[in-house]
Amino acid sequence: MPSAFRRGPNSRRTTCFRSVAAFFALAWLLVGLLLSVVPAHAADEPWRVAVAETGWPPFEYLDHRGEWSGLTADYLRLIAERQGRELETVVFRDWDAVLEAVEVGDADVAGSFARVEGRGDALNYTESYVDNPVVLVTRRDSEDLRRLEDLAGRSLAVERGHALDQLIPDAYPQIDLQRFADAEDALQAVATGEAEAWAGSLLVMAWVAERHGLANLQVRGPLPFATGSLRFVTGPEDAALRDTLDRELEAMDKTTHAELRRPWMADAVTAWGTGRLVELTDEERAWLGEHGAIRYAATPDWPPFDDLGPEGQHRGISADFLRHVAERTGLVFEHVPVDSWSEAVRLFRDGEVDLLTSVQRTPERDEFMDFTRPYLEIPLALVATVDGPSVGSLSDLAGRRVAVLADSGMLADLRREQPDAEIVERPSTDAVLRAVADGDAEVALDNLLVVAGPVRARYAGLLEVASTVDGADERLRLAVQPGEDRLREILDRGLDSVTPAEAAAIQQRWTTITIEEDIDWGRALRLAALVAGVALVILAIVLYFNRRLRRAYADLEAAQAQLVESEKMAALGSLVAGVAHEINTPLGVAMTTDSQLKSDLDTLQRRYSTGEMTRSDLERLLERAREGHDIVAWNLERAAGLVRDFKQVAVDRQRDERREFELRGFVDEVLHGLSPRLSRSGVEVENAIPEGVILDSWPGSLSQILTNLLINVEEHACPEGCRVWLRGRVLDDDRVEIECADEGRGMDAATCARVFEPFFTTRRSQGGSGLGLHIVWNQVTGRLGGSVRVESEPGQGARFILRLPRRGGPATN
Repeated sequence: MPSAFRRGPNSRRTTCFRSVAAFFALAWLLVGLLLSVVPAHAADEPWRVAVAETGWPPFEYLDHRGEWSGLTADYLRLIAERQGRELETVVFRDWDAVLEAVEVGDADVAGSFARVEGRGDALNYTESYVDNPVVLVTRRDSEDLRRLEDLAGRSLAVERGHALDQLIPDAYPQIDLQRFADAEDALQAVATGEAEAWAGSLLVMAWVAERHGLANLQVRGPLPFATGSLRFVTGPEDAALRDTLDRELEAMDKTTHAELRRPWMADAVTAWGTGRLVELTDEERAWLGEHGAIRYAATPDWPPFDDLGPEGQHRGISADFLRHVAERTGLVFEHVPVDSWSEAVRLFRDGEVDLLTSVQRTPERDEFMDFTRPYLEIPLALVATVDGPSVGSLSDLAGRRVAVLADSGMLADLRREQPDAEIVERPSTDAVLRAVADGDAEVALDNLLVVAGPVRARYAGLLEVASTVDGADERLRLAVQPGEDRLREILDRGLDSVTPAEAAAIQQRWTTITIEEDIDWGRALRLAALVAGVALVILAIVLYFNRRLRRAYADLEAAQAQLVESEKMAALGSLVAGVAHEINTPLGVAMTTDSQLKSDLDTLQRRYSTGEMTRSDLERLLERAREGHDIVAWNLERAAGLVRDFKQVAVDRQRDERREFELRGFVDEVLHGLSPRLSRSGVEVENAIPEGVILDSWPGSLSQILTNLLINVEEHACPEGCRVWLRGRVLDDDRVEIECADEGRGMDAATCARVFEPFFTTRRSQGGSGLGLHIVWNQVTGRLGGSVRVESEPGQGARFILRLPRRGGPATN
């Protein structure tokens, strides 16, 4: 072996020493690496939670025992339990101190934070675990304060350390910001007049105001800041803990989230009526903050939808819908006055306004407008002079001079559906009606609610609403500029938040549909007497013939008795408020048929007197009399039904005595009365309500509700027959749930959303009034003090679910 490679004893000792040193160095390096990736809190150590002494209920606060409570606490406790960890709360003086503690490692985690640029940027934020809208709150008498722009030079209370404490001064430096230690002090300042408004969490406001009796506060609407998503935060070097929290939050299903939130959110939201606020994403809130006011134009003289008040302010049905949308979305609307609808359209085309109200969608407008969903559906009406032409549809307008509002959707529809009409364009509704009154046009076409008032007030005795136009309802929408999808989506959700009750209240505020027809009830009674006379003549003749003719007479007599009874009830009942013009059509048909019957009877009497009558003449008269009677009976029955339906909506709710009754037996009685009609239609109803459920309520109203639901099944869901189930159960909160489920056609989401609205119907051309389910909703939520909702999908049937107090509801009107 060469000497260069020979090792002695000293060399071997040196090599051994170096090996040991290298081993310890490698071990130390591995320990360092492990410590760099393993969080400071070992697997058996509790998570240290930073908590602010000031608290922020209902999200988190220290209760009377000093224990950490609230929604955030419940979320983190559940996560810790699933991870096999304990929680150790560390209390700090305020929220700034909480963030600092997590950042320097004095705590592992904190909750209830929104991510705001420039605050806690070094920290690790989880995904959001709850949406928490921020809103503007004032006293109820501060009607002029509805948005932050209204607070220039005025005082606004906020909580010290809240995200808004940083965001509002940057965006609105002209506001006098007053900082308070917590939400309770800030809201008390507003309630007592120390501050004019407060900006903060909707749920915090509801919680504090409810528990401290701050009844003079009013939520004005959402704020345009992306601070509503609450998150957990961990230290700058503790991404592993953040990832653990995110995985647990993602694993929670909807039921778990609902159970965690219910104790802290449900009562406050219900008490303050804040459940209708639209939940916006952080991106949508940021868009609201950047966009500014939405400039819009409206027709200046189209009441009750759009009109100008004494000071030039926009008012009417559409203005009220915009107000609801603004309060629930945070959108700010700025009205741009115009002199006419044509000017409004021109400004929209030129891009000088962002939005138009009360717009009907047409193929022509689709080229330069995008539309929201409809927020109103109103029939179109034809107006003529009292002695003018008889018109009932667009087909009757061929060759006639028709006055229409210029640039309107009705004008486009008329040109498309009836090109032979001679169109007379006018700039306003009053000019449209004046054209008919002056003889420049034979008929006017406009919205029923728009023309009903002027015809009655200014043109009484000269003009009348001749009829509505079947299948030509005007669906009013908001129009936005093409490509403004985010604005259109926010508007749609704002419109969806308007409940049927609110929509009905808006219409009732601006309209009283009273189309007063001068009905000659004496003539109607003479008609009934004439039909009775015809029946008697037929009876005298039938006595000479066979059983077949006697059976025909019996059928006619039964139908005649029904007709007389209908007319008797109509004569005895007071003329109901707002008898709709639809009654003209069935009465007109009945009277025409009556004239024909009288003519046939005169002819038969003349032939009998001259000895020329034959058996075939008599048989022909009997057949025509039977057909005529059926027509008269059907049309008078339809007229009576319309009167009853309109009376139910227009007059105070029907009075009935409150008493105790057993629910299943009561339902059996209702079904017994309906069984002949339902059996003929092939509708089978199963009463699955358990025995022994006692209600102390108004049975008359409940009978009306069940009847309308079952008739709705027969006419809409199952015209060819199907099965229906009535189920019931007692709930924990001393209410009873009644379910009416069918296996019929079902409804799409758009129909479900509008099914309780007044006058909404899918069978207008078949005589539907659109009031049946509105009466259900009105009785349930008003007289009985309960709630009703519908669940349905096309082809899957429908479920109407009622929840009623077992012991009465609100007092009767």
